[in-house]
Amino acid sequence: MTNAVDFTNYPTRFTHADGKVYLQELAGMPCGGDDKGMNFGCGFIHLTTNLGQSCWFDFELEDHSITRDRMNVVMRHAPTKLHVESTWTHDAPSGVWSRKDTVRNDSDKPITLFRCLSSLDFPAARYEAYSQSSFWCNENQGKWRELSHGSLVLAGENGRTTQGGTPYACLRDLDTRRGLAMHVIPQGNWVIKFTRKTSANSQPLVVEAGLADGDLRLTLAPGETLELPEILLQPLGEGPVEQVAPAMHSYLLRNHLPPDERDIPFVYNTWFDQFDHLDVERLRRQLAAAKDVGCEVFMIDAGWYGHGDKDWGQVTGDWSEATTRSFYGKMSDFAEEVRAAGLGFGIWMEPERFADGVPILREHPEWFIKSIAGQHFPNLETPDVYAYTLGEISRLVETYKLAWMKIDFNHPVGPDPTGKESRGYYEAWYRMLDALREKFPRTIFEGCASGGLRTDINTVARFPLHFQSDSIEPIDMLRISEGAMLRLTPGKLGKWIGPRDIVKTAPEYGQASNSKPTNVLVAGGALWTGARVWDVRFVAAVALCGVPGVTGDLSNLTPETRDALREIAAFYKTHRRFIVRCSGYLLTPPRPIEDRASWSAVQLQPPDEEQSLLLAYRLQDLRGDMRFRLRNLQSDRTYLAVSWTPTVTPPREITGKELMERGFHVTLPGVNRAEIFVIQPI
Repeated sequence: MTNAVDFTNYPTRFTHADGKVYLQELAGMPCGGDDKGMNFGCGFIHLTTNLGQSCWFDFELEDHSITRDRMNVVMRHAPTKLHVESTWTHDAPSGVWSRKDTVRNDSDKPITLFRCLSSLDFPAARYEAYSQSSFWCNENQGKWRELSHGSLVLAGENGRTTQGGTPYACLRDLDTRRGLAMHVIPQGNWVIKFTRKTSANSQPLVVEAGLADGDLRLTLAPGETLELPEILLQPLGEGPVEQVAPAMHSYLLRNHLPPDERDIPFVYNTWFDQFDHLDVERLRRQLAAAKDVGCEVFMIDAGWYGHGDKDWGQVTGDWSEATTRSFYGKMSDFAEEVRAAGLGFGIWMEPERFADGVPILREHPEWFIKSIAGQHFPNLETPDVYAYTLGEISRLVETYKLAWMKIDFNHPVGPDPTGKESRGYYEAWYRMLDALREKFPRTIFEGCASGGLRTDINTVARFPLHFQSDSIEPIDMLRISEGAMLRLTPGKLGKWIGPRDIVKTAPEYGQASNSKPTNVLVAGGALWTGARVWDVRFVAAVALCGVPGVTGDLSNLTPETRDALREIAAFYKTHRRFIVRCSGYLLTPPRPIEDRASWSAVQLQPPDEEQSLLLAYRLQDLRGDMRFRLRNLQSDRTYLAVSWTPTVTPPREITGKELMERGFHVTLPGVNRAEIFVIQPI
């Protein structure tokens, strides 16, 4: 079994000369500003403080060590007595270099940092950069841009780490085709900058990344150390961006995103039934249907809380149970009904948003900060506010004996008034999530932020799953997932199957009525506006490239649709431990969300295992069959390919050599159809 890229062909080299440490080559790309590989400008770090600017040339080398898989350098800036330590660690199997930088104030006075970015220098050449835009229902949408002049600045927006963009970028030399992928693991707001500097008659490139500097005013007390965001750097080789994603997944599974030891239940969520309108008798019908199709948790989304008859968003932050609507103060009774039916009970909550007029805001206005969206968020750096927020979440888990809680984050908070670019806020938030996991080890805490607007590595690491997007339209989900898999493991992404019954008399062209697929109506994004008819197995196959759940009106589904959902639930339960441990091989390139055509295919395979899942999707494509070359198999082994519908598609035996060289042949008779194959060695 081999990687898609031989990372040893793209070395990283450091050298020590003239009392300095130089980065001469990174991921097979030359670094520095001249033919000796000497850095011309910012070098390892760029600092701006209340005492002035400091760059690499201003620091004295105090200590260093360079080995094959590690580099450590300690530098001192004499005028300010700032110490900088940069440690690079190499992971040979994945080719990933982890870069961790710290700044320590060794003076006897506070020093305020206005800019503190890890940096890299590249000589004058033709470069292009890949980055991802990310906004509501349009997350993880990538594009290449040539870096011909000026600057390209990438950043999250307003306190949500993947609103606006994702903390991930790639750089490629257009002539040599060599490149590198870069992941920032943010703690607060982040930035990645590409800048063409003018040096004599050329324009070398400076890449800076780390803690955002747009509004940074962070004061380091004497003796205090600041840990900058960790940066992951990986050779891209000369191929497409997706070829190195599986190796990055393997690295993340070992170092940042270990699979959850618990079985993640197959969950039903109420949202796409009637949104925040909750009627107990209707919910009882949904509960019976959810149990029938194999759901293990029944989750109540927004609408169960708050005083009065205001919209759910206007009472967010009042986590007392509503007494004039929904359950009329008796949600605990309904929770007991859910448990009596054999399912766990769950609810939705948004602990970081407080609407005007909610009781705690009137009682303690000093605990909150007004957001640019006109509502408020808690100042978690204050011990009383942290204790209150942790206490409210804990109270709900204990009161309703929760098996599941969905934690959402639906408003952009805006600039951080503390001047820390939200670093202190996120330190407290991560500490709280860690405390909740330790306190309630059996409760599943699902992450969400208007869907996927906070899916950075640091946040996703603290949830067993994070909602991928609020859009449940199948091709939207597929395209958003393709982009997400360039930087996150597929088993961390939650997705919904959202079926609604339709009249079954409408024929499908070219097929007899008794052979037509099991069609359902699915929302056209995050709303039922623009809803379309889909094959329920296609919708499910998209969700199964991750952690699936089900939402909508299950009580009125046809027996055929319920049968299909029952089979889908059983398939997920059989393979869920496999899915959460997987790397993902994108066998087709990521495409933009507006692209409704072509085929798409993904191979899921845990690192160092040979069994795979192949998920193949035919979209609006005229071709009825396609071959996909699988990855990371043994050439001399024979594999058995078993369809998730084996009564329709018989099992096949095929050699690893043929699977990798000639490809696996998939036939789908109509557009918007899907197949899943379990491929295991005999």
